[in-house]
Amino acid sequence: MNVFYRKLLPLLVTTSVGVGLMPAWGSEAQAPKPAEQPSQALQTLQAEVVRLQGALQKIVEATPDKGKAELTDLTQQLDQLRQQKSPSVLAYQLRNPFIAIEQRTFMQAHADAGKDLPHLETVWTAEKARFAPASRPAPAAPLLAGLAEAAENRAQKLYQAALPYGKAAGPGAGIYYLGEAKGNMAFRDFVAGLKLPAGADAEKVPDAATLKTALASLEAELQKDFDADPAGQEMIPASALLKEARELLERDFRAGAALTMLRSRLELSRHRKGGVPPAASPAPAPEKIVEGSLIAPFAALTAGDQDETARLIRADMIPLYQSFFRKSK
Repeated sequence: MNVFYRKLLPLLVTTSVGVGLMPAWGSEAQAPKPAEQPSQALQTLQAEVVRLQGALQKIVEATPDKGKAELTDLTQQLDQLRQQKSPSVLAYQLRNPFIAIEQRTFMQAHADAGKDLPHLETVWTAEKARFAPASRPAPAAPLLAGLAEAAENRAQKLYQAALPYGKAAGPGAGIYYLGEAKGNMAFRDFVAGLKLPAGADAEKVPDAATLKTALASLEAELQKDFDADPAGQEMIPASALLKEARELLERDFRAGAALTMLRSRLELSRHRKGGVPPAASPAPAPEKIVEGSLIAPFAALTAGDQDETARLIRADMIPLYQSFFRKSK
């Protein structure tokens, strides 16, 4: 497990979908409209936020005063999520606090394993079956499938890294990785149990050939930027995401690969060598945004402020998304 990958993951999650960062595709761009009555998925998500708030409170109570400040951000994230009415946005943004809280809960429950290597090995071995390769059904909605697949892949990689890191850097490092693995797999199971209504216009998962072409193009762009600045560090986030996207595609986790490529597109564009060109012809909005689609959480967070990120999304991310479904002539 690449140490940069671990450190950058929370940053990538928040900067990719943070409130106020997503631009409007047009002055009248609208989020997916939730039903007048909360859907079953939204009710389940809202109940999960409440559960996580309770779990976080227990973590805060068990944390020494000097360590409580770093939990403030999680508290704020959950408070904001309670106001969210789009199931797609809520599911997407729930990932970061969900995993972090599950990780901390596990670490507190197994604090002794963080101090003793044999104990860590015992805990790690007991969890082996949980992370073994298996056929796990994915939800029908591409966004939910993408979240589930990415979390499963990440969980298994973190699990495999936990014991070696524990031996190399101490049992504290091992239990940290194992806790993060547990959090990811728990999130995978949670989103896999969600259902979003699928109408006649429901989005399908992009085919593998299309995704391979898109991934090769993104990787070529990344390599070009690395060649221009071999010692630079700016492309590390995009590199980590593209590595993850390739892993997902190799496992035929197509929804996860597509979602991860969308995130990598933003990172590549943000650090493009030579600066960010103005989006003279912003990409038009899709005719309709459907809850559960890969682009839904981004569309639901569009805002009128046409800042740099807004131009990047319109110029680069939307065309990439649309290319996933463009039929070859």
